[in-house]
Amino acid sequence: PSEIEAIQGATAIDRATNAAAVAQVHDADMVIYGVLRLDSNQTSLQPELFVNPDKLFKAEEATGQYGQYTFGSPIIVPDRIGRNDVAGGELRQRLIKRLVSLVDFSIGLGYFALIKYDDAAAYFEKASQSLDSGKEQAVVLLFQGTAAVKRRDLDSAAEHYRAALEVDGQYARAQLGLSQIYFLRARDDCKPDQVDAAGLAAAEAGYQKARDMPEPPLADIDFKARLMLANVYVCQSISDIENRWLDAESNLKWIIQFYESAPEDNVRIQYLAIEAANALALVYYQSQ
Repeated sequence: PSEIEAIQGATAIDRATNAAAVAQVHDADMVIYGVLRLDSNQTSLQPELFVNPDKLFKAEEATGQYGQYTFGSPIIVPDRIGRNDVAGGELRQRLIKRLVSLVDFSIGLGYFALIKYDDAAAYFEKASQSLDSGKEQAVVLLFQGTAAVKRRDLDSAAEHYRAALEVDGQYARAQLGLSQIYFLRARDDCKPDQVDAAGLAAAEAGYQKARDMPEPPLADIDFKARLMLANVYVCQSISDIENRWLDAESNLKWIIQFYESAPEDNVRIQYLAIEAANALALVYYQSQ
């Protein structure tokens, strides 16, 4: 750790960008850092972490290009450390407890990257158990839901995404995940007279709701929601529920055109643009 430079940045995006650069230099999968604030009558430490997005491929509801997460609510002690030794000890003890959860969480991410989703789920559960209730649970609940999707346990996935939203009602990543469950349950290969029209409508409403929520730094929620909405519109069109080909086309074109407007500045959404281009080709083929 003494050889790793400090993560600097006035904003969460700045810190996430710098953490990504540090991870690249040191070939790290995860970088843990935080924001320490010293006030006259209290000290607060907000743990943050960077997760290499390569570890979470095809987990769109959970990732952003820089994989930036706020790991729980700030740790606050009612005095200024350096002036009060007890306050410093209390901060250390509470940080150690949070780090125990982070260790289990990081092991879970390792198994997730190896496509060992049962093992990943077990360690995410351990991480959850070592956390206090509150917003610090939201990130772990999100990944528990994502692991459950990979294990094709949609009921468990929905339960964890709902739990994350109960902790943080404006958690756009969890809202995307829950809406994706609605879509997966409803589509039934988009066969006429078999698809669940109400379920597709619920998925569409959920994706739109995620777009209206505050966006975590560099999470690209709007791009992902547009891609997922296009999938709903294609399914509605194929199953003869409603002709939504133009809606699908416009959302997919929006993603592609945004990327092409400045490719060097939009590298982080390149894979979404590629998926959108592939989906757009399907739209043109199917809608003929």
